[in-house]
Amino acid sequence: MNILYSTMGSYFKVFYHLNMELNDSLTIVPSFYISDKNYIEKTFKKDFLQNLNTIKEWDLINNGLQSKLVNERLIEIQKTYFGDESIWRSIINDRRLYNGTYCKYKQDYFTKFKEEELLKIFQYSFDEIEKHIKKTEPDCVIGPIPTTIGEYLIFRIAKKKNIKTLIFRHTKIKNYYSFLNNLNEVNHEVDSSILEKNFSDKNFNEAKNYIHDFKLKKGVLYEGTIKRDNYFFKAIFTFLSGIPKNFIKEYFIKPFKKNDLHSRGNEFYKNYLFYLKPYLNNFILKLFHKNYFSSFDSIEKKKFIYFPLHSEPEIAITFLSKGYYNQIELIREISFNLPAGYCLVVNEHPRNKARRSISYYKSISKIPNVYLADFEIKSHDLINLSSLVIVLSGFIGFESLILKKPVICFGKTNYSRISQKMIKFLPNLNKLYNEIIDSLESFKHEEDKLISFIASVISHSEPINFYSVLLNKNRVNFKESSQDFHLNIESLAKLTTRKIFEKDK
Repeated sequence: MNILYSTMGSYFKVFYHLNMELNDSLTIVPSFYISDKNYIEKTFKKDFLQNLNTIKEWDLINNGLQSKLVNERLIEIQKTYFGDESIWRSIINDRRLYNGTYCKYKQDYFTKFKEEELLKIFQYSFDEIEKHIKKTEPDCVIGPIPTTIGEYLIFRIAKKKNIKTLIFRHTKIKNYYSFLNNLNEVNHEVDSSILEKNFSDKNFNEAKNYIHDFKLKKGVLYEGTIKRDNYFFKAIFTFLSGIPKNFIKEYFIKPFKKNDLHSRGNEFYKNYLFYLKPYLNNFILKLFHKNYFSSFDSIEKKKFIYFPLHSEPEIAITFLSKGYYNQIELIREISFNLPAGYCLVVNEHPRNKARRSISYYKSISKIPNVYLADFEIKSHDLINLSSLVIVLSGFIGFESLILKKPVICFGKTNYSRISQKMIKFLPNLNKLYNEIIDSLESFKHEEDKLISFIASVISHSEPINFYSVLLNKNRVNFKESSQDFHLNIESLAKLTTRKIFEKDK
C-alpha cells in the first residue's frame, strides 16, 4: 500500500513513527509532504531525509518564485480541480503566504508577496505535487486539516483522483481523535451511528457522564487545550533571557543563511509581539479605554445574543468559515439583524486576550447595539446569560448546546447536524434575521440526540494524548490515558488501520 503523509511541523515526527508502526502489520511504501524547514533542521540530522521519499514545501515556494507564470495553465487547473471555488482559496488558506510575516503573533495584513508571486507559487506547487502523486500513486493520503498551500492542494488533487483521504481531527471531546474522509467536517459514520443507535452502553454512559461533568464543572477541558496560566513574570523573563540568543541568531546566523518563508521576521520583534505586547495592550486598555468594555454586572441586565471572537488567522476562519474573514464586519451585520429588544455581546478568544490592536477593540465597541465583554468574563457565563449563541465554527457552539442554548453557525462544524431544533447552519447571511427569530421561538433541547452524538463520536474515535505526548507541547493532558509515546502511536495506528479499510460512505 502506498501512503502519502501530509505533515505540518512536528506532525512529521508523529506520522513518521505512525508509518513504522503500520509497517508491522501492513506493507507501506510511504512518501512525505513536509512544510516546515525550521522544524526539520532543529529536530533531525542533516542527512535524515535522504533515504525518504519527500516533497518539501520550502523548495516549492523558492523554486516557484523563480518560475514562469502561465495564465493558460492557471485556467486549466481552475477548470479541472477547482470547479466549485477559486484557486485563491488555497492561497488564502496559507496564513504565512497571505497574512504576512508576523501573522502568528498579530493580525498582519501585509503580505511580503505580490499577486504574481503568489500565483507563481500556486502554479509551481500544484504542478510538482501533481507530478509526485502521479509518480507515487498513493492509495491513501493522510494528514491533518490543511493549513498550508501544499497541504490544501494535496487534498484537492486527491479528491479529484478519487484517492482515499484521511483527515486527522480532534473531536474536542476529552482526548478522542478520529479521521474524516472529507474536508467538510462531515463524519458519515457518526451520522449513521446516531440514526441506528449503533454504540455500546459503555459509550452511552460515558457520554452522559461527560455532559454531567460539563455542567457540574462549568465546562471541561479537552486534550491539547492551551493552559491558561497567568505568566506575566514568566513572559518578561522569557523575553529578557532570550535577548542574547536572539541577538546572535539575528545578526550572526541569519546574514549567512539562506532566507526563506520559514525563517523570515525579526526575532526581537516576534518575541515582543508574543510575550510583551499583549500585557502592554491590556494595561493601556484598562488605564485609558475602559469605556470600550462592558462589565459582568452591566451585561447581566441585558437581553442579548452572544458572539465569541475567533483568534486570527486560524483554520476556524481561513478554512472552516470561508467568506467570514472580517469579524468586525460580521459583527456589524449580525447587529443589523437583531430583533427589537436584543443587543449583541461579543467577547475575546481566551488565547487572544489583548493581542489585537487597540483600534480593533475600539471599532467593535463603536458599533451600535454591540457590547464588548470585559476580558475577565468567562464564555461559560456569557452562554448561560444569553438567549442565543452565534458562532463561526468554534467549540463554544457545542458547549452552548450542552447548556441548552439555541445556536446558529456559519462555518463547518462536526456538531451542526445534531438537531435542527437545537442548531441551524447558515451558508450565508441572507436569512439571518428569520433564522434568529425561528431559533428564539422554536428551540427545543433534545438531550437524547446530544448524548447519542457524543456516544457515536466516542465509538468511532480513539483516546490519544496527541498534543501533550506525541507533539510534546505544554498542553492539557489526560492522565488516565497512556503517557508513553509508543503506546499513543499504537492507538493512532489502530485508528488509522481501521479507517484505511473502512468503506467510504
